[in-house]
Amino acid sequence: SATITTAAKDLAGNALASDFVWSFTTGATAVVIAPTVSSTDPANVATGVPLNQKLSATFSTTMDASTFTTPTFILRQGATSVQGFVSYSGTTAIFAPASNLLPNLTYSATITTAAKDLAGNALASDFVWSFTTGAAVVIVSPTVSFTDPIGAAVNVPLNQKLAATFSTTMDASTIHTSTFTLRQGATAVSGFVSYSGTTAIFAPASNLASNTLYTATISTEAKDLAGNAMASNFVWSFTTGAAVVVTLPTIISTDPVNLVTGVALNQKIAAIFSKTMNASLITTSTFTLKQGTTPVSGFVSYSGTTAIFAPTSNLAPSTVYTATITTAAKDLAGNALANDFVWSFTTGAVLINTPPTVRFTDPASDEMDVVSNKRLTATFSTTMDASTFTTATFTLRQGIKLISGFVFFSGTTAIFAPASDLSPNSIYTATITTGVKDLAGNALENDYVWNFNTASAPAPAIIRTDPVNTEICVALNKHVTATFNRRMNAATITTAIFTVMETQGARFVSGVVNYVDSTATFSPLIDLTPNTNYTATITTGARDLSANPMLSNYVWTFTTVAPYTVTLSSSPLAGGTTSGGGTFNSCALITATATPSIGYTFTNWTENGNVVSTNAIYTFTLSGNRTLVAHFAINTYTLVVTPIPLAGGTVNKNPDQNTYDYGTNVILAAIPAVGYTFTNWGGDASGSTNPLTVTMNANKNITANFSAIPQYNVDLSSNPAAGGSTGGGGTFYSGASVLVTATPNVGYTFANWTEGVTIVSSNANYTFTLNGNRTLVANFTAIPNYVVALSSIPLAGGSTGGGGTFSSGSLVTVTATANAGYAFTNWKEGASIVSTNAVYSFTISGNRTLVANFTLSLAPGAPDLGLAGTYGLAAYSAITNVPTESSIINGDASIQINPISSMTGFTFSTPAGAGVVTGSVHAGDAVATNVYNALLAAYNYAKTRTPDAGLFVVGTVDLGSVDIPVLPGHVPGRLPPGVYSSATTMNINTNVILDGGGDANAVWIFQIGSSLTTTSGSVTLTGSAQQKNVFFVPTASASIGTNTTFYGNILAGASVTLAGNNTVFGRLLSGALGAGQIDMNGLASTITVPGP
Repeated sequence: SATITTAAKDLAGNALASDFVWSFTTGATAVVIAPTVSSTDPANVATGVPLNQKLSATFSTTMDASTFTTPTFILRQGATSVQGFVSYSGTTAIFAPASNLLPNLTYSATITTAAKDLAGNALASDFVWSFTTGAAVVIVSPTVSFTDPIGAAVNVPLNQKLAATFSTTMDASTIHTSTFTLRQGATAVSGFVSYSGTTAIFAPASNLASNTLYTATISTEAKDLAGNAMASNFVWSFTTGAAVVVTLPTIISTDPVNLVTGVALNQKIAAIFSKTMNASLITTSTFTLKQGTTPVSGFVSYSGTTAIFAPTSNLAPSTVYTATITTAAKDLAGNALANDFVWSFTTGAVLINTPPTVRFTDPASDEMDVVSNKRLTATFSTTMDASTFTTATFTLRQGIKLISGFVFFSGTTAIFAPASDLSPNSIYTATITTGVKDLAGNALENDYVWNFNTASAPAPAIIRTDPVNTEICVALNKHVTATFNRRMNAATITTAIFTVMETQGARFVSGVVNYVDSTATFSPLIDLTPNTNYTATITTGARDLSANPMLSNYVWTFTTVAPYTVTLSSSPLAGGTTSGGGTFNSCALITATATPSIGYTFTNWTENGNVVSTNAIYTFTLSGNRTLVAHFAINTYTLVVTPIPLAGGTVNKNPDQNTYDYGTNVILAAIPAVGYTFTNWGGDASGSTNPLTVTMNANKNITANFSAIPQYNVDLSSNPAAGGSTGGGGTFYSGASVLVTATPNVGYTFANWTEGVTIVSSNANYTFTLNGNRTLVANFTAIPNYVVALSSIPLAGGSTGGGGTFSSGSLVTVTATANAGYAFTNWKEGASIVSTNAVYSFTISGNRTLVANFTLSLAPGAPDLGLAGTYGLAAYSAITNVPTESSIINGDASIQINPISSMTGFTFSTPAGAGVVTGSVHAGDAVATNVYNALLAAYNYAKTRTPDAGLFVVGTVDLGSVDIPVLPGHVPGRLPPGVYSSATTMNINTNVILDGGGDANAVWIFQIGSSLTTTSGSVTLTGSAQQKNVFFVPTASASIGTNTTFYGNILAGASVTLAGNNTVFGRLLSGALGAGQIDMNGLASTITVPGP
């Protein structure tokens, strides 16, 4: 950002009203493009130059004004230097001779390579041109030939720049913000003024307001290069539209056209744009001509909508040239061409000196009844040089009276737009002089003159009002005016004809009416009412000087200003102050200012919680009551604290934060490391106070200074050396608290610490404050050992671990691990049980002899029922016909796949232990699935056992009548333990006796290829046989006869049926092969699950 302060003053001592600030963003590289001269006045080899002429040179870019002096801009007549003054403005340098030039002489002007642009780039070479003076001084006042926007234009874009093209080259130093102004009402619009060629441009500093009337003025202080001022101020008005316009400009035609051949060697190149362009951007940098890659030297001018490139010398014959207009060319709204515009042409062999002619005009010569607002046009036989068309070369007269107007040119057509309507019933004469030339520099042979007659006057009309229609914020002391398109009869403009009334209530306003110079004014006798809509009317009673009335009443409305309040406050209140609030009229430009307190920074203005500005000075146009809050943020600072030396200690900050708010008190506590002591504070603090309180009002860097303290040695040893180890010795700082430790080895106990012959502590962990060297001895005493002996009963039952030799007082842990089929019972010492835990811990105080006792948990060779071992009844699909009150199942019951309702005959109060089941009941759940899986595993195990020799039975057999004579020691009529197998059916029609021969672990497995059926026979046990070790395994079903007692476990592939009144000491488990139920036939039975 760049700033010019109010210390800058003009020659009268007047300072800038406020600092002027602007900003820009740099690119990526330095620019080393040499500047060029785009145009000069006088042009090269010009003749008839006025003796009072100043010289001007316009450049392709803004130059460094300090490099323009009389040594860099030189004028000579022959070898004689001409005295003069050099100035620079915008992109134009001016040489003003100290006295008039001499008549009919050739002068040469030079701009040297000492002239540089703002990037420090010099001209590639000296620029030289010459001209010849005429015979006299010229005192013709310059005029404005064309403006954009034109006078009375409407819907002007809000981003529009203003352009004014003059009839001649002006002195750029006289075109500035004092001579070219823009106002909205009485308020001056801030902006920038530039000048290039014959065009001055006013660029508003910000977009214009919508739907607003603006007035532009060029004053008589604007002068041409001969020092001739404008005859009078030039004033025009326009009205803005509602929006910014971003329509890109285009090039609608060129001369020569693209790819044309036979172009004259003395041809200038012209390009016509779709809209008025910013003339300061049409230079030799943006409009170039090349022959191959070689640039053609020339001058660039711009007028109206036409840019012209004039080669310095004739073009080469029969050669292809390429012209380019770059995207740096922009319109008055700042919109650039979408792309570089490029076209080419081929020259012919000769110069063309054929004078142009006027083909036709509008109005035509001697035309009658021409409308009073007519614009004159003249169309030529060829494309003309737009820069030669001015109000001096295209004129209009009524008799000898010169008519004021604007001249512009496009393509082959010149236009003269009168500044005001022509008079009715009048003869006018239009003239185009020989000063106009075509692009080859050929002038008309003679002045072209024609006449026409205007029509009778139409009805008078109102062309503008103040206030304009629907205008708001009108001042209460406003005089209401209406301007007519012609002079009116003042006697017809009265309070009866021109009225103002309040729209609501239709109350007329008292006032006086006067009429001066086409404008009627209504002046209220008292101020208008605030915030009120008014209707102004001028009736058809108003007549012109020919007594012509208006066609209809003219009516418009406006609304007066309203008082509004601007309320300002601060958040937080301590953060700062505000100014600029109060009561103001609507549309007033309000400036609210926020000033932060010490320790605070302004952040933004908000209204109703919404951010409306981030500028402390907030300017806005008032349209209603405003309640604004200025927000301030407390300043934050950093606090860096460094110990010196770093090993000397640490510093605690309270609070400990990365940043601190303004005014925060921070407590610093210096903590010396062992061997150091705190000395004092340094940096942004001083003194030795510790802790220290620091108030944060800036970034602070503080040091904490520490100094070292003496060191002493602590030497340790053990007595005896094998008795134990010591720890904690070493080198320490004076005053340190030292902890030394003594750890006895196995078989020793700690006794005391001694220093010399003195016992200093009886604690193995000895703490003391060090104030000198120490030599300490840890004394240990040996302790006795004891033996722990372990064994197992039976030896096959399991193993033991943890025995051995231990020091007295040691904690000993012994473990007993049961082998498969066995379970740990207890530890015994002699006849006493000392623990029932397999893992037994005790403190040893003597020798110990311990025995781990194990018991069988599963008979050898018996199927492992696992989770099914506690179930008296287990079925795959259902348990049916259970008598509700007369049967007892001493165990659990389970169904694999069906819900509990498939157990018919039971009475349930809760799922577990309900009805006649003493254990739990499960159906169709995870437990039932696990029971089934355990059954299937036991079933498969029993089926795959190899039958014992001599126990394979062929055909259907009654087990009660089977005799096994081949077994030694066999008791006839009794079945010994073993694996029995039948491919078909087994029956129990008579009593079966199973004899264990005194072995409680004897196992019977009956593999049955089909089914098991009992009638009147029962199963009984003898010789230590146990029902838990008896297994009947039919592939199909099992059926228990009425009134029978049954010992053993049925693992059925299918169903089990009880005829009734049965007593079963075992388990009835059905459906091992995936289908099967248990049917109890509704008769009482008792089933008791055997113990483990």
